[in-house]
Amino acid sequence: MQHIRAKTRKGSVYYTDSFRGYQSLKRYGKHHQVNHSKAYVDKRTKNHINGIEGFWSYAKHILYTHPA
Repeated sequence: MQHIRAKTRKGSVYYTDSFRGYQSLKRYGKHHQVNHSKAYVDKRTKNHINGIEGFWSYAKHILYTHPA
């Protein structure tokens, strides 16, 4: 949470999965969760986090294949 507080503004909107460690994000702004054990897209709000997960998957693949 220290890193999130340092890198985001109060009042930000956070989209996460339902990992318990993210529960306190609501203190810093809006927090929308997607429970992946039920669905990958929230049926009510249509929120999902697949875009950011795809980005990190791609970034890790690139970083792992190009040593520093």
